[in-house]
Amino acid sequence: QDAFAKIAKDRTITSEAKNLFFYLLSCLDFENFISLSQAKIAKELSMQRSHICRAMKLLVEKGLVMDGPKADRRHIYKINNQYAWKGNLAKLKVVRREEQKQLSTY
Repeated sequence: QDAFAKIAKDRTITSEAKNLFFYLLSCLDFENFISLSQAKIAKELSMQRSHICRAMKLLVEKGLVMDGPKADRRHIYKINNQYAWKGNLAKLKVVRREEQKQLSTY
């Protein structure tokens, strides 16, 4: 809950980026992966593709979304598991432990 309050209070996150983030939450696949074209997202949200691109870049910069590899003409994104998780709770614990290990090695 604190994570969502943080998003709401962050004035550098545009309303377009917030709308995009909430839309992405509705499209989560298991382990927080999202595979949608920006054109499809733009159509669904009645936004220009360039606005989706800019909003997605902001969400990645803020750490709400992680950018992954491209598959065909689509990016694969992943929602930060501090904001949402779709999948097995035991797997979430494993993922968070792995992330902590990676952070501690830097």
